[in-house]
Amino acid sequence: MLSDTLDSISTSPDTGGAQIVRSSNYQNVQSLVCRLVAVSYAIAYASLYVQWDGLFGVDGLEPAGAFLKRNPKEASLTNLFGYRKQFGFSADTMADALCILGFVSSIVAAVGPCNIVTMALSWLPYISLYGVGQTFLSFQWDILLLEVGVLAVMWAPPRLFSSKNENPSSVVLWMLRFTLFKLMFMSGVVKIQANCPTWLKLTALEYHYATQCIPTPLAWYAHQLPPFVQQVSVAACLVIEIPLSVLLLAPVRQLRAYASVGQIFLQVLIFLTGNYNFFNFLTMILALTCLDDEYLASLTPPCLKAREEDSVQPKGERGANGALFTWSQFDRLGVFSWVSKCVRSFERGAHGNKLFGALFSAFVAWCCKSLFAVTSESSSVRANALDRHRVALSIGVANTTHMVNGYLPYILIPFCAFMILLGIDYVGGNLFAISRGYKVYAFVRFLKSVIVTAVVIGVILPSSCVTFVSISDRIRAIAPPFAFDVYHSSHPWMVTSSYGLFRRMTGMGKDGKDEYGRHVSVVARPEIVLEGSDDGKSWKEIEFQYKPGNVRRRPPLVAPHQPRLDWQMWFAALGNYQGAPWIIHLIDKILEGSKDVIALLDEESYPFTKKPPMYVRSQLYKYDFSRMDTYWNNRLEQATIVGKASDVWWHRSKESEEYTPALEKRNPSIDKFLKQQGWSRPSASKKDRSKRCIRRKDKKINAILGVSFSSKMVCEAVLQVRLMEISFSSLFSIILAGLVGKMTLMATSWRNLF
Repeated sequence: MLSDTLDSISTSPDTGGAQIVRSSNYQNVQSLVCRLVAVSYAIAYASLYVQWDGLFGVDGLEPAGAFLKRNPKEASLTNLFGYRKQFGFSADTMADALCILGFVSSIVAAVGPCNIVTMALSWLPYISLYGVGQTFLSFQWDILLLEVGVLAVMWAPPRLFSSKNENPSSVVLWMLRFTLFKLMFMSGVVKIQANCPTWLKLTALEYHYATQCIPTPLAWYAHQLPPFVQQVSVAACLVIEIPLSVLLLAPVRQLRAYASVGQIFLQVLIFLTGNYNFFNFLTMILALTCLDDEYLASLTPPCLKAREEDSVQPKGERGANGALFTWSQFDRLGVFSWVSKCVRSFERGAHGNKLFGALFSAFVAWCCKSLFAVTSESSSVRANALDRHRVALSIGVANTTHMVNGYLPYILIPFCAFMILLGIDYVGGNLFAISRGYKVYAFVRFLKSVIVTAVVIGVILPSSCVTFVSISDRIRAIAPPFAFDVYHSSHPWMVTSSYGLFRRMTGMGKDGKDEYGRHVSVVARPEIVLEGSDDGKSWKEIEFQYKPGNVRRRPPLVAPHQPRLDWQMWFAALGNYQGAPWIIHLIDKILEGSKDVIALLDEESYPFTKKPPMYVRSQLYKYDFSRMDTYWNNRLEQATIVGKASDVWWHRSKESEEYTPALEKRNPSIDKFLKQQGWSRPSASKKDRSKRCIRRKDKKINAILGVSFSSKMVCEAVLQVRLMEISFSSLFSIILAGLVGKMTLMATSWRNLF
């Protein structure tokens, strides 16, 4: 870590020949990362906005207004809905206003001035929306977006129009890297600790492609790969997530770069085979923090590169580290400086990339040899050489837990000590700038450095370390009590969280054996199919927009949009309707003919456009991808084998189970259930969007930038946008147009990309 902070030791004539410390250049990385985080927020707001009425509106599945009545909270920055009564807004109007504010601020931060103000306005509204989102906003990527968002706010420049000569905070930079380490390391460890047989046997990908929520067309082809290739892919995933994630905190820039490329490679593969909204994009953004401007320059097209003089720091700038508090004060013998110079000489040497590339390759080889073993069958197994081999995991749950408990403290404790020293150095550098007479803005930067360092080291860092108790009992024993207090106190701000992506595979059928006695994975993805009827005898299927239903419908490409109802239908199929009470509300909305909810379904194939059905029921089927005619697929007893010209994408079981019984309109049991949940059926006037502002009293809003507003004026403006019925594709087109315009402007002016 020292080699990044102590980038080089050199003498300067301005300091009388004294040695000064210069940090790596991350100005372009800072701008790129902050702007891309803003793009992630813009995508999240756009996706949520077009679904709000159907999910959380007054006629939605989990009305936000009813939730706020059951859970009243005082107004605060983390609960902006508490101000709705002061403005005279309904919960839906307030939500629309927050989505529009967040979307516009995110666009401005992405293509215009990217500073602490625009980033804060992109981040703050999402906290309040998350707070009322209930089931449909409970995904780990929503939490990750908030965690990364608060760091992006602190990393953004404080001035209105940022200067290319401002040095980004190294404290926040390392915290962003630590967030990526935490995300990937936890996600890898829990796969083994969860004791899921598919991860322990390295057969997870034999299920994953077909059982994930919304696969892409490429997932169908990936599902056809032979078992040995699937096992090697699982092994590669575990190597990237567990040991390679540790290198994200390595003291050498090349090792961090190699590790970040590995993480990006994994996310690209996940993106190509699954629709995971902005999650893969956001994870790749975090991986960019492990690169510096030199790496970005090597990847930037010549027409977009900066001129030589534009990238030079101004005279008197000393990077992230000033002369008031420097590493030399903690290193009287010069050990740190000597180590830094040695590492830098290797890094910048003619053979630095080859040296660290060889070290990285050796580390990966050692991890593979330690974690896995390849077994070969006899030649009697089919002629295909790949089918004769299998990969086995060499460690179990107990060994994994023992290693995590043993080694994790040796990562966290030195990192915390390093962050404390780095924070002192960061604050000292900005204090030194004031002594050099850099006037008012130098004081602003110093004040920001104090606040940022206090928040990161005093709140976010200890809270993040506490989250590791989910995978290590040792961390629970050694973590100081104040860290747990800080974690609970900061929870409303969502500054950190634990993660465990793909902890267990779902959709596992009764596995069989092949003719050689080897394991054969059988996919049995549970899928809820809704059916409606006018007479209770003849039933018609009700299709969703994206989740599997019709076996001939091709898997969609929907990312970065997240259809939250389709996602929750996937979770609901893993249990029963008692664990997903909103699904009864969904059936009731279909019986009532709710336009907002039906808009979340596939309206093109919706069979009850003229009048709502009299009865609705739901059946549980088992799904799998159809299979290509290969010898490993022919081992499956129940599978739909297709040829190249077939249009059948899915196999569906002939038998089904009852998920919910046939329910008729205004069923007394449904009425009682809705009353218990606090979900009343709204009247026609309340469902009428055009009357939202008529029912509200006009209230004055304090002047902003010298302009006075009234609540009715704002309500009417928000309502007009809602009545336009803008689709996600239209909002996403605005985002893309802004990015293309930004890149074109920068290219034509021969300046940096951002």
